[in-house]
Amino acid sequence: MSNKCVVAEAEEERTKSKRKGPQRLYIIRRNMKDAKHTRRRIDRHVSKVETILSEGTPAKVQKLLQNKTLKRDVRRDGRSKTKKGEPAGKVILDRKAISQMKERAGRSVIGTDVLETDPLDADTVYRSLFRVEDACKLTRSKVKLGPIRHRAARRIKAHVMIAVMAHNLARWLERKSGVSLYVLQLAFGSLRVQEVECREATFWERVELTEEQVELLEAMSYAVPPKRFTVTVPERPTGE
Repeated sequence: MSNKCVVAEAEEERTKSKRKGPQRLYIIRRNMKDAKHTRRRIDRHVSKVETILSEGTPAKVQKLLQNKTLKRDVRRDGRSKTKKGEPAGKVILDRKAISQMKERAGRSVIGTDVLETDPLDADTVYRSLFRVEDACKLTRSKVKLGPIRHRAARRIKAHVMIAVMAHNLARWLERKSGVSLYVLQLAFGSLRVQEVECREATFWERVELTEEQVELLEAMSYAVPPKRFTVTVPERPTGE
């Protein structure tokens, strides 16, 4: 981790009646591990985009422009324009946008109007507030805390408790890996395991792990899982 402090004009609060905004202390924080994994993910996306553009298939290029993630890496050539003045050339890599995304990787900024505050104290306060807000967001979206469609009190309590346990597990994984849950989700989102039946044998088989996935598993002190494995379900004890 590294921090840098800058006192500058708060341009976001500048109004028509005020030519200048108030002075504000900005604390720039950088997570080196997050930056490393984010840049590696960007390189993978660029490689995928380059493959699609080299094929030149109109259908794939159009699908690329509709992709929420990959469309940020491309733009239309501005040497030819529409009647409205918008770029209308072929789709190309947006090198400038890619460079900016790599430069911002792992960085976050907080601002405070108390210029004389200690930067580390301000960072601690803002990060604590961010964790509270992120916890609410995480339980609502990723953990699916709501809506609760139960009526019995015991079922509602169980639903909330599972959400809280999932949130605590997410925070525990962040602490062990040193990266955010968002980075972990992106890294392991492509990991797939399927059940295979071969003659009389039945086993589970995973896809090949990426270098990033192996590094994160080692950072969390987990052994790399075997390519093929079996799952043994213990039998439930029978009642007397």
